[in-house]
This record gives sequence, structure tokens and C-alpha cells, in this order.
Amino acid sequence: ASERAETGDGGNRNMHADKGGLRVSVKTRLGVERTDEWERIFSIFNRYPISELIVHARTMREFYNGDTHIDTFGEILSRSRIPVCYNGNINTAEQYRSILGRFGDDPHFTGVMIGRGLIANPALVREIRGGDSLDAATLRAFHDDVLGGYLEELSGDTHVISKMKELWWYMGTMFLNAEKPLKRLRKSKTVREYKAAVCEVLRCEIRR
Repeated sequence: ASERAETGDGGNRNMHADKGGLRVSVKTRLGVERTDEWERIFSIFNRYPISELIVHARTMREFYNGDTHIDTFGEILSRSRIPVCYNGNINTAEQYRSILGRFGDDPHFTGVMIGRGLIANPALVREIRGGDSLDAATLRAFHDDVLGGYLEELSGDTHVISKMKELWWYMGTMFLNAEKPLKRLRKSKTVREYKAAVCEVLRCEIRR
């Protein structure tokens, strides 16, 4: 019983993920404490008909800190029986192309999942495709769409502003010399105050 708890296997070897046409993908990290924990975890994954493994190339303890473990991801890809997708630290078009250039020819490689980088830079996919870099108009349009949705779904300024401030932990990294307006944004208590602070931030220079 203790081994099952440690590995997460649970002994259910009769699971059929594709029964009835249902495809199951699994998102995972390399381990809890250490990167070498992946071998035990993946020995379990390889027993089941999982359609795709999405691997965030850090441990749980690392959270989102530091660089991802690209070499470890490559080792996983070379030994996995399951198609594998890369996730982690894709904040620029160059980072995306680097992963694709290194692993794109491997038959088990399915692609790249982008997470927080796309929240920070809503033009990231456009940049990857060779289009224009992020500008204030693009970020404003993305911001206003999200804000409009929250204003429709949530009641009261406090709830709306709280949700929008979460976005700015990511979007705020795209601006240079924006510390003061971002501080005012974080201190805002009404939608009116919040919108005024957003206008100030959007007048700052965008990081290239």
C-alpha cells in the first residue's frame, strides 16, 4: 500500500484511457523534490494508454523559479513510449524556436504548450509566426476583453479588480520603468482608479 501511495499507481492496471474514444492526456512535472524522480513516475505512465504527456520541465519544489531542465526533458523524450509535449519558460519567440529546433524532429515530440508567457504577452503567438511584436494596442485589446468579461460575470469592484490584478503579475513584466504606475494599480480599490492606473502603465515603454 505504501509503494502505491508513493508512486501514485494505485494498482489500477486495467484502466483503458481510450475506451469509448476518450483520449486522456496527463500534465506532469519532473518530480517533487529532485529531477531524477521522473524515471519512477514515467515507468508508471508508460503502462497506460495515455494519449499525450505534457511535461513541465521543473520539479514541484522549484515552482516557476530558475531555468527549466532541458536535458532531462530530452532524456524523457528519448525513453517515453507516449507522445510528449514540452512546457515551461516559453516567454519569447526565440525560446519557442529553440525548443522546436532541438526536439522538433523526434517522432514522439508533439509540440510546445505555452502558459504564463502568453498571458504576459498576448502577441507571443503572432511573434512566433513572424508577425509584429507586442504593442500597447494589442495589450490594451486583450486587457479590455478580459476586463469586460469579468465586469459581466462578477459583481462589485473588489472582485473584478482582484482578478485583474492577478493578470498584471504577468503583464507588468512587459514594461520598462513602470514601477510607480504598477504600484498605483496594485493599490487601486475601484474600477475607476484601476482604469486610470492601467492608462499610466500603457504609456510606459514595452520591453523588447
